[in-house]
Amino acid sequence: MANSIPIICFFNGSLGVGLNSMLMYEGGSRKMFMLSKSLNFDGMMNEIHKVTKINKACYAIKVFFNCPVNESRTIAVAITDDEELNDMKQLVEKQVSVELFIEKYPIQEFAQASRPQGEFSRMMDLDNESSGIYTMQPGPVSDEVLYDQPRHRSHVISLTERGPDIVMVDHSLSHSRWHLEDERIIAAVGRAGFLTCSKLRWMRLDWPLLTALIDRWRPETNTFHFRMGESTITLQDVAMILGLRIDGPCVTGSDRHFWPDKCEELLGVAPESMPGGNIKLKWLKNTFSVPLPFDAPQILIEQHARAYIMHMIGSILFPDSSKDKVHARWLPLIGDLDTCGALSWGSAVLAYLYREMSKVAFMKNSDLKGCLSLLQVWAWERLHLKPRLCVNLQLDGQIPLGCRWNVQKCFDETPARQLDFYRNELDRMKIFQMEWEPYTPFLDHLPPICTEYPVIWRARVPLICFEIVEMHVPDRVLRQFGLAQHVPQLVEKIKRKAKKGGHQKDWAAEHENYIHRWNDRHFCIVEQIEPTPQESDYYTWYWRITRRWILHATTSPVELQRGYVPRGIDERELGIDMSLYRELIYVFMQWWNYLVAEVYGECAGNARDC
Repeated sequence: MANSIPIICFFNGSLGVGLNSMLMYEGGSRKMFMLSKSLNFDGMMNEIHKVTKINKACYAIKVFFNCPVNESRTIAVAITDDEELNDMKQLVEKQVSVELFIEKYPIQEFAQASRPQGEFSRMMDLDNESSGIYTMQPGPVSDEVLYDQPRHRSHVISLTERGPDIVMVDHSLSHSRWHLEDERIIAAVGRAGFLTCSKLRWMRLDWPLLTALIDRWRPETNTFHFRMGESTITLQDVAMILGLRIDGPCVTGSDRHFWPDKCEELLGVAPESMPGGNIKLKWLKNTFSVPLPFDAPQILIEQHARAYIMHMIGSILFPDSSKDKVHARWLPLIGDLDTCGALSWGSAVLAYLYREMSKVAFMKNSDLKGCLSLLQVWAWERLHLKPRLCVNLQLDGQIPLGCRWNVQKCFDETPARQLDFYRNELDRMKIFQMEWEPYTPFLDHLPPICTEYPVIWRARVPLICFEIVEMHVPDRVLRQFGLAQHVPQLVEKIKRKAKKGGHQKDWAAEHENYIHRWNDRHFCIVEQIEPTPQESDYYTWYWRITRRWILHATTSPVELQRGYVPRGIDERELGIDMSLYRELIYVFMQWWNYLVAEVYGECAGNARDC
């Protein structure tokens, strides 16, 4: 019809930017209708409400026109009044149809300056309408999930304050220098379940990247909160990266021992001094890294194996605040090597790392402890912020996945050791930049301990490590298991008990209820709910409860009603979207070509006249 415009209306989804900076509308629905050219802005909004059936009383909507810039590029332009609607009508005279993208958000959240759903809006409070200064609010809007936001380190981070410094506690280099060569000790370490993990060597940590991750670690949910949803280190990651057993009895026990006697019993010798039950890592290495005699008895072989495992526990898996010691509490657990090999050491490592990240995130500690190699490889495997591997190490079925990062790395594509860069990138992160299932290509090339008991990867259970109890919440990160993400249930609050003064407790008795729940892990597997949830429903919920970005400041938007989107530290400092620069360059080049053509035409005419 000559007096109508064919409209393709996209709604109940989210507007974003895909590959090659192309606009994309994720999720939701679409419908076509005819828009009369005589309608004003209010009339168009009424038509959109009729077509989409979006409840006016509950939701406000924002309309974006998919405006062509050239043959291969479009931009989203907000339609907010009659003038902009008329501009759109003039631009689309020769188009077959027009695409309109609809963002919706609850009226209550809009009143609180909540960020609406979609890529091209931000939560903003108008501080001074006459000055045009806007304060962008990063959330959360609702504190039903992130109820401890005032205590979190992200609360104090801004463009002028970088947040408390974090000290990374890592001794894996020391352990990597302890080379096992005696086949008898190697076999004993294998019986205890630590042989595959022992092949993971030291790697240089990217401390700024880990700091940027801790900014997004939420102890309330035991997940990282990114722009496109939650992600976390799961039992699957521990098994794949470290090669530790994840199924089996939990790692716990009693601290009611006289530790020098326990050392004499299980190591054959005790250090001269054991303050607080701690053993110096240096003493373990100096005493037990010497070669064994050819006819060494089995008891001596096992003592050397236990010393090696204790050094691994204190330097890689469970480093503590002493920085150079390991507590003797682990010795009774490795007394019988076969029993030790049946324990779920992987779940204990994960619980310990969860707790230590939570302490730093809540600014209780400045030292980040735990298995940082696990955290580092997890980040490289799943995020786009990874170096390029100069050597592709072949996985031969004997080493865990983490070993593929024990090679030379190049940071020519992703700058390393730049905290602001990483924070900025995570603030801008898109859904396609997350590797949800990175391990699939490697499953057939890993040792059995990495891939056994895959059903446990999705067990929603408490993880236990002596005094530590932390929830494992795969229902919040279902996309990591190839499933559609639904709105997850709340995470139960578990009292995080301090270890101080607790060395005389029987933690197995103290946590009896949690241990029963862990023992029932095979009955706590998270499954895909039916019908398959809509991604738009998840994002509508998620963007209300999350901290959507870390860096924030007061900025002056260049053209708010045209869909200006400040992203990350660079653009929020400038107050100008980089895409605007590209459009200005395009307009300038069009003007320049026109000017050259005009001048050339005038000169050619003058030449003919002469």
